[in-house]
Amino acid sequence: VFPDPCNNPRPIAKNSRKGTRMKPLKAIFFNPNPRSMALISPVVSLFFSIFGKHGIEMRFFDTSFYDFSEDHANSDKFLQTNLVIKAFDGKYKERMRDVPRHETHSNDVCADFRREVEEFQPDVVMGSAMESTIMLARRLFRGVRDLGLPHVLGGVFPTFAPEVAITFDEVDIICRGEGEGIIVPLVRMLAEGKDVFGLSGIWTKNQDGSVNRGTVAPPVDLNENPRFDASIFHESRFHRAMSGNIYRMFPVETHRGCPLKCTFCNSPIQD
Repeated sequence: VFPDPCNNPRPIAKNSRKGTRMKPLKAIFFNPNPRSMALISPVVSLFFSIFGKHGIEMRFFDTSFYDFSEDHANSDKFLQTNLVIKAFDGKYKERMRDVPRHETHSNDVCADFRREVEEFQPDVVMGSAMESTIMLARRLFRGVRDLGLPHVLGGVFPTFAPEVAITFDEVDIICRGEGEGIIVPLVRMLAEGKDVFGLSGIWTKNQDGSVNRGTVAPPVDLNENPRFDASIFHESRFHRAMSGNIYRMFPVETHRGCPLKCTFCNSPIQD
């Protein structure tokens, strides 16, 4: 149906959901990463909890079930090849046998993401990306660009490279810093067609290409955050390879940042 969904040439359409506020607010969120890159993302579980608490429906598009080996580096394959870690492919594939068909889709990540967006009809498309995943994030944004929905990019990359991130044609808004305190008003204001510049940590673009630069969002009090709601993830996402075996894991966030100043790490920049 969409021969090249990542480079859709059709003109940008208007958001058909505007003016229909009888429907609940909706946001679709993605955190692009290969299966082997990380555990389940705390930000996804946390945002799911926050949105649910405020009556906003969130759908998560999980890229972890897709094979990106031809387009993106696979760190685990590199480590296996150089005998740094034990091979685990057989055990991983055995554990993946029970993944529902709808989770694996067609392995065409752009087409499947577009299908999710068209079916869900969100008010906003949101993504979180690091330097190693920004190109995949741009592909996903680009694949639904013509649907006329606002695109918001957050995470490590726009926080530390905002001047670069805001220039991407696929991105309308970037969030610098922690987003827990602004995601709810951000979605509400975007759904109502309001100007969101002025929200903490938000940068926006004008039609003439000029940029409105906000300050970095202040640190949040982790004690005020709701509990993670990991029910948005499929059961198989909790399983990860370690030392050649597959374990069931879940991340626990007890702090953010670091008091140390190691020159090889980005934590000092976050303080």
